[in-house]
Amino acid sequence: MINVSKKSLIINKSSIKSALLGLSVYLLMIDSGGAFGLRNIGFILIGMFALPYLIRKSVDIKVAMIILLSILVSFIGLYSNIINYVEISKAFQWIAFLIAIFIFYKSFLLFSEREFVNGFLLAGFLFSISVLLVHFLLITNLFIPQDELLTVLNLFFNGFFHRYSILGFDYFSIYFQSTLTLVVFTIIAYLNKSYKLYILFLFVIAISLSRFGFFVAVAIPILIYLIGVSKLSKLITIYIIPFSFTIIIFYFMIYFIYNDTFVADIYLSSSEARIAHTISIIESFNIYNFFMGQGLGSEFYTMRSGSLTDNTELSQLEFIRKFGFIAFLLFHLMIFLTMYFAHKKSFHKANLYIFTLYLASMSNPILTSLLFSILIGYSLSRILKIKSKAIYDKQPINNNC
Repeated sequence: MINVSKKSLIINKSSIKSALLGLSVYLLMIDSGGAFGLRNIGFILIGMFALPYLIRKSVDIKVAMIILLSILVSFIGLYSNIINYVEISKAFQWIAFLIAIFIFYKSFLLFSEREFVNGFLLAGFLFSISVLLVHFLLITNLFIPQDELLTVLNLFFNGFFHRYSILGFDYFSIYFQSTLTLVVFTIIAYLNKSYKLYILFLFVIAISLSRFGFFVAVAIPILIYLIGVSKLSKLITIYIIPFSFTIIIFYFMIYFIYNDTFVADIYLSSSEARIAHTISIIESFNIYNFFMGQGLGSEFYTMRSGSLTDNTELSQLEFIRKFGFIAFLLFHLMIFLTMYFAHKKSFHKANLYIFTLYLASMSNPILTSLLFSILIGYSLSRILKIKSKAIYDKQPINNNC
């Protein structure tokens, strides 16, 4: 007869949940463009955890406010498509992250803080190993020639995969679309004292040549050390909306400074490319579409490539272009309320996770990603579950992931 203790069963169940979450988030990251259908599998796996709570009748007013705001922003986006004669079918790709907030909120009601952290650290570890494996295959030229592997990566994965020559040596830029989201995983690792994983994630960001991502991943821990988690969470909550306005004002300043003198070239640096996008987007505005948007999936001409595009890395400015300034305000009200309620519940870590992703989105189109939905949904689940600071502080974190 095999004796299995109740404690071991709980541990095994918890480990399985963390493993499933980690695998699901990894699939969302590695297949962010959805070319292989892995992203859909990841979404379904996380969504399955929501089933026990989907028919739950009780509603928390705080959570309901945020969910209603996400729905309202979605409807404004759909309305923008209608008035701009943009196909409605194009809109669903851009409102999926808003709809997913409710699903993820329900799913994470089944997860403890420990399970969430371990799951995310596992996802970050798997993604990091994948990036390092690609580098290894390219450097060693094993199994598949370098040029063929780069071609496959560029064909089937969203991102930038190129060879550079530095001082006569080949260097490979391996940058998946979700690479910059690894910044969030560095903060999760740091806050939960998984310092080895923090170094690993930071190293992958560095070899991916993401200077801004590396800066954020280093700057946030320094701020945490200097200010403290609670005070930093409070400052972020207070200033998130003014900060978003500052970003938009900055873009308009760039436009007025460079509009008359900037000349686009075939070979632009990353900063020059952003200037080109900024000028092009702002020139596409008029009074009406600035407030109501140009439509989800709509295209505009950018001097960056000399062609039409439907998305750029300027997440905040792109949000206004697609959804309009009214939806932009409501969207940031949703973020503010999420942070405010989480801060009141002393769940400060969640605010730092969200803000880290928000910062990273300034140089990458990840503000409307499913990872953002996951972080908002997770925060909402904690708002409902955490009853006091004491309960949260006593919750154990397993740092052996």
